[in-house]
Amino acid sequence: MLWATTRSWRPPGKCSGYLCPQHRRTVSSKRELYRTYANNIFLNKLVLVPTYREEYDTTGLRILREALPGYRVVGIDCDNSGSNIISQSGAIHCISKGIGVEDPLLIRHQRLRDTYETVNPYTVEGYIRHRTGITGAEVYWTTDTAAGFAPVVMTDIGGNNWSAAIPAQPAGSVVFYYIHATANSTKEQVRPIVAPDGWWKFKVLDINAGVADADGPVITEVFPNPTSSVLVVTVADAGSGRVRITLRDALGREVMRIQDSPMHQDHRAFADLSYLAEGPYMLVVESAKGRSTTRVVKD
Repeated sequence: MLWATTRSWRPPGKCSGYLCPQHRRTVSSKRELYRTYANNIFLNKLVLVPTYREEYDTTGLRILREALPGYRVVGIDCDNSGSNIISQSGAIHCISKGIGVEDPLLIRHQRLRDTYETVNPYTVEGYIRHRTGITGAEVYWTTDTAAGFAPVVMTDIGGNNWSAAIPAQPAGSVVFYYIHATANSTKEQVRPIVAPDGWWKFKVLDINAGVADADGPVITEVFPNPTSSVLVVTVADAGSGRVRITLRDALGREVMRIQDSPMHQDHRAFADLSYLAEGPYMLVVESAKGRSTTRVVKD
């Protein structure tokens, strides 16, 4: 679903899974009443969530609160006998999604992903726009939220796009950051909108350490490594479904997609690295069962 959904940026989004109350088909209309906590709506720092049955609601609300740090998540009963709005083919989001905001200051940003980069700074770019124009913008960042955030001034690079660079950090660091902008009208806005209580974050990983999910695919052999051209990857416990094998550079960017289909019977995949620049890369194997990584060196 993530890879099939078109987004403004190429990388896929993130999903949080949770249980939903059992669907109930009505006798008169023979329609399903889809009781889902995804039928919520964001109102600045407030998230209004439809609730249905307490035995499911407590778990659904907890997962949403954990996935949305800094937001106030409030449940609204949409399934009581007096005002059962879920029976009207929708709940909170379906009914209120067409209501706009007055005088918006738009900040659109693709959050930074985990990286292996420990030398070059991390570029933060955002699309920032207001009807009166933008006076200035900053990226606030830290590796310790208790110590506060330090500002980095963003530069207008044209087309309503702004850019700044967070200094490189050592492996093992976790970087927290958010964007602040001011319009010519003096209106101010931040993203995430709950900042600084909520933020985006990414990890600076150690390129010398491989990682594997306990139940995920296992990279049993990468040969030869280092390599100047041909690379053979052997994978076990990948399951019968699609397996995506990619190479990523030090910034976490995909530089080669080796495979995106079920594994062959011999559990091997092949790649030609001859056109890639010399240096270290991360081999990433992903399936429905999980994700594994290991280091590959092109010489």
